Amino acid sequence: PSIKLEKRGFNESSFIADCGVPSVFDAPLICLDCTMCCNSKSECYPTEETNIQKSNFSSYKEFTWVFFLSDTGIVIMIFLVSFMADKYNHRSEPIQSSIQRSESMKRRAKKYAFDKMGERSVYSFFLGKNWCGWMIALAVLGVQLWVLFVFVIGAEQDLSDDKSDFVFTWKCFRD
Repeated sequence: PSIKLEKRGFNESSFIADCGVPSVFDAPLICLDCTMCCNSKSECYPTEETNIQKSNFSSYKEFTWVFFLSDTGIVIMIFLVSFMADKYNHRSEPIQSSIQRSESMKRRAKKYAFDKMGERSVYSFFLGKNWCGWMIALAVLGVQLWVLFVFVIGAEQDLSDDKSDFVFTWKCFRD
């Protein structure tokens, strides 16, 4: 069932509905205008917009996708700008000098990367040329992103979903 309320000067705590799970009804009420949503255990939560919704995202899942795609785009742009700047700065060097400089820089960069991330880190496989190592590192990265996504889905504010990890923050005893 759906409820429509008109606000006529009442304070915000005036409109409390049984729209959470578990519900005393067969199906929870749908009340878009209510300011507090409760369940049959007298647990309640204000129905105000989350910070994510105030930022014009419909859910944490949407925000996460935009965040990861933006990060990926920024990393690609930094790589391309760095690559083009390096080519531009060393355009007049002879090829042999460029190769020697490049090998020396690769060794220093690899040593620096190993020092910062640690030789025992699975991400050190990204610094190698072995495809098996790359597959292991990509698999670990994929599992970590999947676990993060599971937590993002669990953080969604859906008071009508009994499987959600969302926690009610108020206790409103029935009359």
